[in-house]
Amino acid sequence: MHRRTLLALASSLALMTLGIAAARADEIRISGPIVHENLAIYLVQGKSASGPVPLTLDEALAKRSVKVHETGNVNELQIENLGGDEIFVQSGDIVKGGQQDRVLTVSLLLPPKSGRIPIASFCVEQGRWTARGKEDVKTFATTTKGLLALSDWLSEYRVTNVAMALNAASLPLAVVPFLMLMNDREYVGEHVNGRLANVLVLVVVALACVLAVVSLPLELAGG
Repeated sequence: MHRRTLLALASSLALMTLGIAAARADEIRISGPIVHENLAIYLVQGKSASGPVPLTLDEALAKRSVKVHETGNVNELQIENLGGDEIFVQSGDIVKGGQQDRVLTVSLLLPPKSGRIPIASFCVEQGRWTARGKEDVKTFATTTKGLLALSDWLSEYRVTNVAMALNAASLPLAVVPFLMLMNDREYVGEHVNGRLANVLVLVVVALACVLAVVSLPLELAGG
């Protein structure tokens, strides 16, 4: 008797679940695909859920209802919702400030008055590990969506390329004394360089000089 009752109850619950799932499926429509070369996009459309819409990280930072804290660890920051609205943080959001600009690597819905929550991050800025200008080194004030100018990224990229070109140009200054030393029989004895080794070293140095001569003027002229 008990088994029959349990089976009937389980069957009823299963039918209710299937009915709810079917009703929800009727509210969802998939259209597409929109195809471009090897990319296909399907659109999932349905009724909007009731209730308030969460703020984006951009909106919350503009309202100062969220804080992103520097931890001193490149791969982890802390985020804190100070307001009464939920905040949607999307993987790929880039925050600017702190000791170094970061990209957030997880998506999450931040509840109101959340307290500090750790969030994973990656470095997206080379070289800097101090405050930039008048920015607060302990927090992040803005995201780069529409706020970080493209020229900032281009200038960092250009400086890096110029530094690489200068390093290549200075290579002979470092290699030539070493090459002379490796050909000094009194100093290295039987381990002195042969002709083939000297030729290979000179070829590498010559190529580095050519690349430096070509790339440095281009970088200085146009980036």
